[in-house]
Amino acid sequence: MTKQDELQQQFIDRTVKFFKSNKAGYLDLAMRFGKCRTTIEVLKKIIKKNEWILIAYPDNKLKQTWMDEMDLWDYNHPNIEYVNFSSLKKHVGQVYDFVVIDEFHSCSENERELALKIMEAADHTLCLSGTISDDTRFDWELQEIASYSTDEGIRDGIL
Repeated sequence: MTKQDELQQQFIDRTVKFFKSNKAGYLDLAMRFGKCRTTIEVLKKIIKKNEWILIAYPDNKLKQTWMDEMDLWDYNHPNIEYVNFSSLKKHVGQVYDFVVIDEFHSCSENERELALKIMEAADHTLCLSGTISDDTRFDWELQEIASYSTDEGIRDGIL
């Protein structure tokens, strides 16, 4: 098992434990560390087949990344919806069991407000970033689940 595998497993376990008593939080993991894989492994552990997942992202290229990662890590959940941040308004009022907001630091103020409405109705929300700012931490008021910086990744030979 590589150092990256070990760290990802720690973050998976921490996230699963976090959602046993919390509704929403974020992972601040360096770019190229494996946020998609980490998230998919969390979903495998806590989401049932009849539950609904929403994955939101800022750029349509990320949808294909998510779909490729789902295939790579053999996660074929039947109830996953994908949405670009610009279309979040279409999902306000719908109820999801689990919401993933990828690159949540990229949301505009309006997109953040829509995402927060969706999050209110969701059982759980996991926000992802690799470049979170203090402003984002303040604006979203979410609890950090785990953090792994680019400097740590370089030090550990992962990045």
